Amino acid sequence: MSSIVTKVSDGIGWITLSRPKALNALNLQMIRELHQTLVEWVELDEVESVVVLGSGDRAFCAGGDLRSVYEAHIAKDHHFFDVLFREEYTLNYIIKTYPKPYLAFINGIAMGGGLGLSVNGQFCIVSEKAHLAMPEVSIGYFPDVGGSYFLNTMPGRIGYYLGLTGSHFSAGDAVFTNLSSYYIHSERWSLVFETLTKLEKKSPQNIRVMLENFTEDAPPSKLKEKQEVIDRCFNKPTLEGILKALKCDSDLFALETYKQILTKSPLSICVTFEQLQRCKDLPFDAVMQEEFRLSRSFVKEHDFFEGIRAAIIDKDRRPRWQPALIEQVTSSMIEVYFHHHDFERLPI
Repeated sequence: MSSIVTKVSDGIGWITLSRPKALNALNLQMIRELHQTLVEWVELDEVESVVVLGSGDRAFCAGGDLRSVYEAHIAKDHHFFDVLFREEYTLNYIIKTYPKPYLAFINGIAMGGGLGLSVNGQFCIVSEKAHLAMPEVSIGYFPDVGGSYFLNTMPGRIGYYLGLTGSHFSAGDAVFTNLSSYYIHSERWSLVFETLTKLEKKSPQNIRVMLENFTEDAPPSKLKEKQEVIDRCFNKPTLEGILKALKCDSDLFALETYKQILTKSPLSICVTFEQLQRCKDLPFDAVMQEEFRLSRSFVKEHDFFEGIRAAIIDKDRRPRWQPALIEQVTSSMIEVYFHHHDFERLPI
């Protein structure tokens, strides 16, 4: 059974992510079907633009199918991880560089891999129901699917805050952080789709003007409200400096953030900080190569699968990280994640 539903009509290629019971979680089958469809539509004259939606009323895409990842780990199917991340990150690159207008409509949950399918595209539209996050450090991983790129494009140090805490954020936050330029209430989406189908030429410029005509003022952004303290505490050259600033700041939000970070995988926190710094000025394709390199490191270590176990499998929410404390993470432990003599590049 297909994990996506596609159709072509009125110059639009429609893609609906169709795993609603799993909150449209991204598995290898879905990645492959999306890849094949998008590549085929590049050459199809009947498709002038692409629209991507999530089925059901709860999620656009809740991220990667972590249960299948854990099952592969138990089965010691190491080849699965290489294939999964190679194909997912290649898909992210295809979306980022897609030659036709690509519109993703987020109406509900969009996390991790779901952001890779949406914010990397040319047009990302959010509704009042949008609920977003890059929560990877909570499961012993790192913000991937281009996160090392788009977190670095956010105002001030908000990208570091979101990457190091895994905090959830709203539609208003998505607009403020430049992940989306278009906030449109879900009740108006059917009219948006109708207007899109009637556009004589579905060029990027025409679509942009149409979306701007529908765009409303986004709800207030809590990230904007907290940006001053975020910038003050996260604008430090070292992770140690950030943690010290958070712990000593007079704002209660800073102390809460400090405590929040301490619950995450210490290795993930340290590697994520290093990754964000390394990728700050890199182009998207180079970032994806770096993320693929990191993925190969994480699947060889304990914390990623322990994080999945605690969150998804046993659901005890009590991961036993190794090492258990940030101060126990050494520079040599971090460097191991960034050096691979057998590194094979993404085919992009």
